[in-house]
Amino acid sequence: MSNRLKIMVAVFVVTTAAIALFFMTNSSQPVAQQTAASETPAQIVSDMAEKAELDSGTIDATIDVETALSERGLGDPKAPVTIREFASLTCGHCADFHKETFKDLKEQYIDTGKVYFIFTDFPLNKPALDASMAARCLPEGRYFNFIKLLFQSQENWAFSPDYLKSLKQTAQLAGLSADKFDACLASQPLQDGLLERMKQAQEKHEIKSTPSFVIDNETTISGVQSVKEFAKIIDPKITP
Repeated sequence: MSNRLKIMVAVFVVTTAAIALFFMTNSSQPVAQQTAASETPAQIVSDMAEKAELDSGTIDATIDVETALSERGLGDPKAPVTIREFASLTCGHCADFHKETFKDLKEQYIDTGKVYFIFTDFPLNKPALDASMAARCLPEGRYFNFIKLLFQSQENWAFSPDYLKSLKQTAQLAGLSADKFDACLASQPLQDGLLERMKQAQEKHEIKSTPSFVIDNETTISGVQSVKEFAKIIDPKITP
């Protein structure tokens, strides 16, 4: 074996081990260029639905669609303030938010019981839709760790023509079997549910770009926000 091949093998082994360790050590812990689509969200929904219908296979597997589409939240559902994030997993600004701001927001507001944080899929292209579907087929306890990892490694998978290979490998390391991954991405009901939710969000909250944040179903802010900007809206709601 040549030295170059040995190095490549070593890098692959180390990377694989690191991802596996991430999920082993974080399985119980929760887990961001504002991206505006060149098309309207309604057009995106239509285009992705058509493409997915052409790509879908006849995989015999059962997907619990109701569970997969259930709310994914962090914190206390009875918290005085609810923040719903609308994000696309291939959105660069969404990744920035989750890598640079989310940790502080979580520590100051979510972990302290002041905010209930809901992550809502708003996929702006086919890779983002596939990634959202895969994430929702994982056990709920691993969902936010997988989302976190996808944002952290976004440049390594989201923009590659062969993105499904990397996405599938990462999902397998997170605990999603190859067969379940294929069945998940072939699930028309799951896809329809995600796209319908995206359409409703666009209509109800006028979501036009990602990330966007809806606070208590009344205030919508778009783009990467600092904790200070969130505080301006949150603090008056929780101050007696």
